[in-house]
Amino acid sequence: MATKLDTLLNEITPARTLDAVQRKVDEAVNSFHVPSGYITNHQRFEETMTRLFVHIESAVLMRPRAVHPAMDGSRCREMLTRAYGSEGMYFATQKALCGHDGGLRSVIRDLASEMVSEYAENTIGARVHAFWNSLTFDEKLAASKEYISKYGHLLPRDVVEDGAARLTVFFPKFLEKHPQLLRQLGRTGR
Repeated sequence: MATKLDTLLNEITPARTLDAVQRKVDEAVNSFHVPSGYITNHQRFEETMTRLFVHIESAVLMRPRAVHPAMDGSRCREMLTRAYGSEGMYFATQKALCGHDGGLRSVIRDLASEMVSEYAENTIGARVHAFWNSLTFDEKLAASKEYISKYGHLLPRDVVEDGAARLTVFFPKFLEKHPQLLRQLGRTGR
């Protein structure tokens, strides 16, 4: 019989979280149209990236909505800053306008990648915290012990040694990283 932990881990497998979000983002990027020669200055680039941001978000959340230039532009700039650093928007604009390092296509791919990360993390985090908040104190301790017995061999030695106190204390954070752990294991040996 599946335990509550088993049920959660099944809900947050990479196929149901990371891959599902990736598919939606890929579909949105592939359906987004940028007219040839349209992006010729910073303003057009920023407007296009903001529209793309909303297009992707609408696809992931399955709720189409209109673009709010100030709010969505700010959120898009934040994603590009995460992708490229503190001068993210400037760097992305120069990359797209000058065609360096893959140009606009590369910027679109990098924005999409950041959005996949954020939405997958949000999905996983919401499921983990709903699970965690539904447990009693004793169930929380039992769940962390169950996780160690099933997956402890995949974790760094310092995490599981000495009774795995660090894992027990920060167990929800470890659960949030579980899909990435499985993804890395799947890539091992390739």
